[in-house]
Amino acid sequence: MFRNDQQRAEAIFYMLPPHMRARYWDRSRGPTDDAWTAIATEPMSGGEATILRAACDFWNGGGRALLDNILHGLDGRNTHAVCSLAIAVNEGGEAVEAWIAGRIAREDLAVRVAPFVVGRQR
Repeated sequence: MFRNDQQRAEAIFYMLPPHMRARYWDRSRGPTDDAWTAIATEPMSGGEATILRAACDFWNGGGRALLDNILHGLDGRNTHAVCSLAIAVNEGGEAVEAWIAGRIAREDLAVRVAPFVVGRQR
């Protein structure tokens, strides 16, 4: 389980792809109004809708993400984010803290490595 709503909000924030965070999730308070509107109207791609639904399921069960959509509608990176967070939640607050730290570290590494990868020729 999550330790508290703050940890829940932060973990879900890092589960979401970076391009979705600002609009759909507040790192300390959870889903934005835009998140609930998007779930109701689904004005986004299937994969984005699925991961946002999963985020809202982690928040309060209100997202109604389907396991089939997670398994077949998300790419490997997002499927891993959802499933690995579910495992951490099942293992408790310390595991969730470790999960968050791991996500932050991977993102930090990606930001530092990106300039070198972008310019590389094959």
